[in-house]
Amino acid sequence: MKNFVKIHCPTLFMALLIFILSSIPSLKPPSLGFSFQDKLAHFLEFGIFGFFLQRSFNYLFANRFKVYCLVFLIGSAYGALDEIHQLFVSGREATIEDFIADTIGVIVSQVLFWAGRKSNLF
Repeated sequence: MKNFVKIHCPTLFMALLIFILSSIPSLKPPSLGFSFQDKLAHFLEFGIFGFFLQRSFNYLFANRFKVYCLVFLIGSAYGALDEIHQLFVSGREATIEDFIADTIGVIVSQVLFWAGRKSNLF
């Protein structure tokens, strides 16, 4: 049980946080002075989510190829569902660009996780 909490709760927490943030009407990221800051926010939140997914699935499965495929599929599917969810939230919109930023965040997190494992960081 202790390992479950340590390994899987951050993943579940991040999924819940993404859902909660997507449920806030008219939510905008703080102004950083450039036009694509919304895409950066999507990239970062799904990058973190992808990292935690990777960690969770590495704990559950020994087959690394299967893990990378599952993380990509689940991470990008959650990004798509997040965009669909935003269609029903006042003041929010669903865009293909946000979905792409979500998916790229998941992919980059996988590359960083892979590089970290190769250099014994994880």
